Amino acid sequence: MKPMERNGYFLVSGAYFAGLLLSGWAWGWLALGIVGVVGTVASLRVFSLPSWRFWVVAFVFAVGAGAYLHLRTPRPAPTDVSWNAPRSSVVFTGTVGGSVRLGPAGQRFLLTLDLPESGKIWVRAPGRPPVRPGDRVHISGALRRPAVPANPNSFDERAYLSRQGAFAVLKAEALAVLGAPAPDWLALARERIAATHKRFLGEEAGALLGALVVGADAVTLPKAVEERYRAVGLAHLLAASGAQVSILLGAALVLLRGYPPPVQAAVGGILLAGFVALAGGGPSILRAAAMGAVALLAIVLGEKAEPLGALWAAAFVLLVADPLMIWDLGFAFSFLATLGLVVSVPRLTARLEGLPGTIAAALAVGFAATLWTLPLQLLIFGQWSPYALALNLLAAPVVEVLTLGGMAASALALVHPNAAGVLDIPLGWLLAALDALVRQVADWPGSLATPGLLLPVQAVALYALLVAAHTHLPWRPLTLAAALVLVAPGWLPRPAVTLAVLASGGSEALVIETRRRTLVLGGGSVGAVVGVLVPYLEARGRLAVDAVVATGEAPWQTGGLRELLEAAEVERLYDAVPPPRSAHWQQTLARLGTTRRIPLLAGERIELEDEVELRLLASEPPALLLEAAGSTLLLAGSPSLLEQRWLLQEHRGTLGPVQWLWSGGRLPEALLRLDRLQGVLVSGRERGRPPARLPRWSTERHGGLIWEAWPGGARVSANR
Repeated sequence: MKPMERNGYFLVSGAYFAGLLLSGWAWGWLALGIVGVVGTVASLRVFSLPSWRFWVVAFVFAVGAGAYLHLRTPRPAPTDVSWNAPRSSVVFTGTVGGSVRLGPAGQRFLLTLDLPESGKIWVRAPGRPPVRPGDRVHISGALRRPAVPANPNSFDERAYLSRQGAFAVLKAEALAVLGAPAPDWLALARERIAATHKRFLGEEAGALLGALVVGADAVTLPKAVEERYRAVGLAHLLAASGAQVSILLGAALVLLRGYPPPVQAAVGGILLAGFVALAGGGPSILRAAAMGAVALLAIVLGEKAEPLGALWAAAFVLLVADPLMIWDLGFAFSFLATLGLVVSVPRLTARLEGLPGTIAAALAVGFAATLWTLPLQLLIFGQWSPYALALNLLAAPVVEVLTLGGMAASALALVHPNAAGVLDIPLGWLLAALDALVRQVADWPGSLATPGLLLPVQAVALYALLVAAHTHLPWRPLTLAAALVLVAPGWLPRPAVTLAVLASGGSEALVIETRRRTLVLGGGSVGAVVGVLVPYLEARGRLAVDAVVATGEAPWQTGGLRELLEAAEVERLYDAVPPPRSAHWQQTLARLGTTRRIPLLAGERIELEDEVELRLLASEPPALLLEAAGSTLLLAGSPSLLEQRWLLQEHRGTLGPVQWLWSGGRLPEALLRLDRLQGVLVSGRERGRPPARLPRWSTERHGGLIWEAWPGGARVSANR
């Protein structure tokens, strides 16, 4: 292929990728049009660019990609069972599809319903009796629609399930297996391999070895193990991807070096197909398998496969077959990591020529994969491990031995389970050493950094700079530009203070942020802290909490304080809990560790920034006053009518300027009559009758609420 045609091929397929990515943006078509027109005009003058014909075709592919994705996106049929949701009591019969996910709360799976019902539902069922793909089951429970994100950057259950064709969720109360399907030899093979590894290595170590060989999707891996490896930047080891395919095909081709190319390709193809079948055929493994197939074809044809072209072709074919794969994070991370290996490793290895070849290659591979996946990781998760590169370098040879040895042991397990012990036992020693290293690093300070989420425009700019770095442009200005992209949001105008009222059921979970300080008010129950508050702080890059303000010890106020202290670095606890204090609260205070307890008395102030302060008006009933940039917000909780009247009587002069009010659910009718009141924020469900003229927002109706104090006045935004 001529260079011009090659560049045109990359342009057209890249335009298709861009069209899929921009399909969710209202102005995406305009951006694509501008790039297409500029490229077409430039190609008439700059002859090194692809021909204008390629630009026209690329524009058609880019615009058509959005329409194609729209056509391929599943939607509920008119007879879909989701139209009947919510229903408190339903009974269904159906067939288990896909994979069954096991966890502490039970098992989760997709269920295709039998007639007369129609559609698929996502089932959350008890762990017993266990089900397998293909089982027909009789199930009863409560049906609901998938949840939409309640808080900023929270999980979108509706979008996740809709991509799988499911538009309803069933919380099962009773489950009965009606009959197993015809034997699923792949499922039986997976179960036999997993059982054999667990027999010789134990439950956790056996599952870990299975994940290293065929990926976590094909085995039941404990959540604690996944979290441990994720925290140190080794989560990719537990996902079936190009690493396993490379090791498998590399070993096979070495052993078959003396055989004719067709034999090498045939054996490699059989091994590749078997591995994909056992691993479950996820997006990342399909991408790697497609690249492997291109490499095997090149062996037969006697040509050397061009890695970048093979990667691009694999991605293009997969995204044409299933455009929804563009939103699969496993596919995205796998593609970017492989792209880094293909385009960056040769350049990095050349710069490390002073080091021994093996060390230089390992460093280049680890750094390239990190470099290309880090912007996406920060965009989606807002966190990364500073030790990941060094740990990957140390773990790489061990992981290769474990993966190849685990594949051999798995093959022996299929022949006879006892034969696998010959390999499993020594592999267990290596696995124990790797896991001990991971545990130790996970306990180091700063093992998981949480700088917060990148803005989409930052991620796009960083990837543009990465591409530019692989041209003839000097790298120093590009490095400076990348640093400017990362710090640029800090120069944007910010409110004097931000109050986030998080949707967490009936819990009081509030976060107060200034430019340099973070305060948590209450925190809420254990579920609210673990499932809502901590993820929000991680996404904001605010896990270093300056203080927690506790005004009550009820479960919906501070029930999850211990969990918050474990997950975040809390410097101070302002204790405004009125006496008498319960034994449970005394035990909580005794376990503060390095967190300093500071009694907070009525009338005392907490200085946050210049002209931003939080003042405790009263401890019983708890009432705080947040003042910033000329705006005043009263945090009143849920006082009774008598307590409201007392507050008005004792603090009438202080409450007069109050413009905004936060309530824990029950609307304080007496306080709603304050003359300058502009709006009310409510955690949970509104209870009471506010004046019709008064704007109000509740987390039950609007999701998480963000209140910002600007010099020109306060603003409120809702998550939905």
